[in-house]
Amino acid sequence: MKKWIISLSVILFFCGIRFSDVWFLEMVRLKALDQHQRSQQETITDKIVTVEIDNDSVREYGQWPWARDKLAGDIENLYRRGAAIVVLPILFADKDRLGGDAQFDEMLKKLQPS
Repeated sequence: MKKWIISLSVILFFCGIRFSDVWFLEMVRLKALDQHQRSQQETITDKIVTVEIDNDSVREYGQWPWARDKLAGDIENLYRRGAAIVVLPILFADKDRLGGDAQFDEMLKKLQPS
């Protein structure tokens, strides 16, 4: 019985430390992350392209957000030019105010792996 009480006490002690998130645990976590980042092999590549939406783009194509059929065409064009992955950090929560949802959905279905 005594072993159970000691084991349970040790478990509760460590759980208490973990859930109270004391400063030294945070420091150890951050130091471990720093060490992990330093130990990573550095890779230099020229194969990454960033496409930005700037003032010139807005002047040329109009107010943001652009029609989704326009975005679908741009994404298809990027893949045709050899892009391995295209990332859009955009949440499409509402329907397209310009009515391009159908073409956008069709393009996404084509890109999904079988």
